[in-house]
Amino acid sequence: DGADGIKASNTQITTQTKPFSVSCYIRTPSEFSGYQQFFSFADENYTERYWGLYVDVDGNLGVVRRNTTEINTDTGFDLVADTNYHIVGIWTSDTTAKVYVNGVLVFTGTGLTAVGLDTDFDVFLIGYLRHTSPVYYWSGDIYSVSVFNLELSASEVQALYSGSGVPYKYKGANKTAVADEDFASGTGGWVADWQ
Repeated sequence: DGADGIKASNTQITTQTKPFSVSCYIRTPSEFSGYQQFFSFADENYTERYWGLYVDVDGNLGVVRRNTTEINTDTGFDLVADTNYHIVGIWTSDTTAKVYVNGVLVFTGTGLTAVGLDTDFDVFLIGYLRHTSPVYYWSGDIYSVSVFNLELSASEVQALYSGSGVPYKYKGANKTAVADEDFASGTGGWVADWQ
């Protein structure tokens, strides 16, 4: 939509209770120019608290988490410049994560150094790491970002990648909404952070 970054109130996306999953489609930039963040759960008022997925200057896809000490975990998957990808990050606990690329599981981390998401993680950011410098903008394209308050199964990740859409069971009225937002009017905590 032309915005460089989008911010949502994390009171609408409650990641303090796991599991949760984040799905997004990206187009990588023509060249990687340093550490860049796809999305981040962060503390708006404190530079040293965040969680998310990133790519580094060499195209390495990684999981980052920080609560005063940054911990980067390389997934072992290298992204290629000028390429489209579907990426899903799944967190089942403070120490366990999975990452899928184009419907294929590329990383399972168990026993990761724990950095717990708590109520101080109060914003969900798309396209950058944090509000305070350095913000580590994502210089490629990112679209169709979805957050689920559950662990997506391998078949559900594959269905999202293949374009089957969100499974019906996540659309029913008996499910708790992860977020109920109106981006255009700014209600519910969504705002275009800058143009």
